[in-house]
Amino acid sequence: MHNPIRMILSASAGKLVFISMPTPVRKVRRRDPVRALTPSTDGPNFEPVKEVVDSTSPATPRKRKASEMELFTPPSTPSAFLVGKALFQRGSQTRQVIGRSSEREKISAFLAPRLKNHTGGALYLSGLPGTGKTALVTEILAELDAECASINCMVLDKPDQVFGLIGKEFGLFERRSNPSKERAITELNHLFFGKNNKNYVLVLDELDHLMTTDQEVLFKLFEWACQVGSSFIVVGIANAIDLTDRFLPRLQAHKLTPQVVPFAPYSADDIQEIIKSRLQTLRPGDADIPLMHPAAIRICAAKTAANSGDLRRAFDICRRCIELVEEEELKRGGSFSEFDVHLAPKVTVQHVAKVCVEGFGGVRPAERAKDLNLQQKAVLLVVVMSERRIAGQQANLTVNQVYANYSAECEHNKTFASLQFPEFLQVLAALEASGLATVTGMCHKKGLGTTERVRKSRGGGGASNARGTEGYREEYGLRRISSRVPLMDIVTALSDSDPLRRLIDEYL
Repeated sequence: MHNPIRMILSASAGKLVFISMPTPVRKVRRRDPVRALTPSTDGPNFEPVKEVVDSTSPATPRKRKASEMELFTPPSTPSAFLVGKALFQRGSQTRQVIGRSSEREKISAFLAPRLKNHTGGALYLSGLPGTGKTALVTEILAELDAECASINCMVLDKPDQVFGLIGKEFGLFERRSNPSKERAITELNHLFFGKNNKNYVLVLDELDHLMTTDQEVLFKLFEWACQVGSSFIVVGIANAIDLTDRFLPRLQAHKLTPQVVPFAPYSADDIQEIIKSRLQTLRPGDADIPLMHPAAIRICAAKTAANSGDLRRAFDICRRCIELVEEEELKRGGSFSEFDVHLAPKVTVQHVAKVCVEGFGGVRPAERAKDLNLQQKAVLLVVVMSERRIAGQQANLTVNQVYANYSAECEHNKTFASLQFPEFLQVLAALEASGLATVTGMCHKKGLGTTERVRKSRGGGGASNARGTEGYREEYGLRRISSRVPLMDIVTALSDSDPLRRLIDEYL
């Protein structure tokens, strides 16, 4: 009997196995035991023979549905490069915050007695962007046995809206409700000064967005926290070290000044240790660090610490370096399946030097713009064009405005598809890493962008950490954006692209 070769997919091993299987045995039901198996088709008594399959004999497998086939599809393993780049995405968090032991002790020492005695207090975390303020306080609060809430003040259209939002966070109002300021303050008064033996801890990121002419909002919040009998603890986070001295003289007059914990910029040793710890998550327990040579890590940490100490800047460098190595390997004809954690080539000092020159200067912006992909070039061009359109209007260009202009250009020209907002933010991050654009964390709606003390957040840790939460687009979209490339340099660098040349011609 003929034995065909059958192909079986092993779900456990994820491989195709060729085995020899016997032809299925079929039995037929006899119409009449006296008559032959194959009856005559003549006569009125003819009856079609029905097949009866013996349950003990192998049967031909039925065709599976798509939903069933998913169970038999071998899992695909992402390349080490893809996983490595994800480690250094802004807002990604692995393990606990490394370093910051002194700041951790101060914050814990502030919170512990107040949570034990159910009393209130005010804490203010100050420091430059990218120094781990938001990440550290988020990690500490996750371990507390208290009612905790976190608000990024950048999502507010008006500072006094914070009272209603606090009430929603602590369950006083429905999410879709819109309580008045007066009602919210009254309800919060009852909550914070009630005898429920319960603390309410509130983190206010981007605290400087609550500043008003009379500082009424900030004064009320700190007054709640510092009054006798309160169970309200407020933790403010901002980048102005002397915010309380400059903007809250009423607090000082009433002895309501919060305790200040300054965050110094990361040192080279801190940055080096953080990068190593992230990479070692790819190979736990292995002394060998994957994807990056130790010397490359040291150079990256030293360059970052010497320029700003902004940890996010170091992450941008690492991510871009891994991209360079990946591009080099693909040009050599490698496949993604070869790039596992153990075999993937590593970032060298040369890669770090190249990226640092691009990011910290040394190469003309026009040359850097030529190396961008089509979408990155399009977004950069829209930024420059949008700046020229509002020139002389004493207005600040926001991320939301650029995205609206970008989407309109894509819809008008039909040349390439418009990116969704999250992908659009990834393009902006790439432009920042290349030193071609800057995103600042002050919102023009509050009138705070006119002083010379505007801090540059380069994307903002608060917005990155809010990724996936409600209000994320509003939170990041209000940030200001500016290009670092002259218009004529952009025209020169992008004129070799036909789709972008049409945009340039229409604009000029």
